[in-house]
Amino acid sequence: MRADPNSSDTGHVMRAGRRVVWIVGAVLLSLGLSLAAGEWALRVLRRHVEASDCLDDGLVAYDERLGWVLAPDWQGRHRHYDFDAAYSTNGYGFRGPFPEAQEGTTSAGLYVVLGDSFTFGLGVNDEETFVSRLNQGAQGDRRYLNLGVVGFSTDQECLLLEERAIMFRPGVVVVVVYLANDLLDNTLAFPVQAEHAKPYFEQTTEGLILRQVPVPASTKPPELRGQTLGTMILGHSGGDIGRVVRAWLNGLEWVRRTGMARLGSGLAVDFTPRVQPQIDLFSSIVSQMERVCASHKATLVLALLPGRSFIEQPSGLSARYQEHLRRQIVAEPGTPGVAVIDLAGLMLDRYSREEGRWYYPNEGHLTPLGHQVIADLLASALPEAQ
Repeated sequence: MRADPNSSDTGHVMRAGRRVVWIVGAVLLSLGLSLAAGEWALRVLRRHVEASDCLDDGLVAYDERLGWVLAPDWQGRHRHYDFDAAYSTNGYGFRGPFPEAQEGTTSAGLYVVLGDSFTFGLGVNDEETFVSRLNQGAQGDRRYLNLGVVGFSTDQECLLLEERAIMFRPGVVVVVVYLANDLLDNTLAFPVQAEHAKPYFEQTTEGLILRQVPVPASTKPPELRGQTLGTMILGHSGGDIGRVVRAWLNGLEWVRRTGMARLGSGLAVDFTPRVQPQIDLFSSIVSQMERVCASHKATLVLALLPGRSFIEQPSGLSARYQEHLRRQIVAEPGTPGVAVIDLAGLMLDRYSREEGRWYYPNEGHLTPLGHQVIADLLASALPEAQ
């Protein structure tokens, strides 16, 4: 027997179905409006945060050999949504008090520390950098010089070692390797996150050849400004549709803050083909730095410093990329005699036991607490000069 479509039972079922559809639609619409409102609020906050970044003029100056350097005897402030910090440089154009260079004398207790803005201490006052903290807690004749330059990568640090750092006759040279972008920037004429050109090494069968010196004073061309760490790491895999979807997702502020798109896109990534040339070039640069150190009876040490995502979002794409580099460098630093301090692993272990605000949440550099953590780890891990 066929049911009468006009029966009361059938009509009740149809009305119930329409109510369910209406409720689901209302919930989805409400959720969509909530997400849209949240996205708008986060974008307003992001614009406010970006607009708050104000560094007094004159800290960075053009240099035809290194791309840029820090101006000597400079003082100023850096104001940001996350911090308000004062910076100063000495007569050599570096941060912190420096001794006079001593020709022909190697000081076993003198450590020079090369690195980028994390070593310089962007976002903290002069006395709060990890190099300054090391000096505050130094035992015996140990002394630490901060040669960190904002935006530098390993290739520029190699040139800085050869041309300026070695004149201080250190017993130990510490190169702080920022895992998030140093190795990638070594391969580029324009760093991913900077506007100015830099020198770079090309690896050939005859060894390393220095390119783009003198460094042009021009800024980054428009076609390179769309590059990000994500696109450089992933390339253009996934086809046009996948590329568009990934770009749209990464453009959402709530996705960017949570790292959800990076988590999803990183699940099936094979870093080796794209990253191996970066590691090979880095190893060659490290070998060149080791030869410079050996010729001046200094010990070379690499300290592997992770970015915020490595500690706070260990499953994301950036963290996976850094972990891949970390494992490769620890296994093969480039030269057998080079010591490696795995700050990334040490920090991850310590963070599992004592979480804290080690990185600024919006700006991304180390907080004063983060610098103290690095100083603690380095103080116990750095070797004595041989």
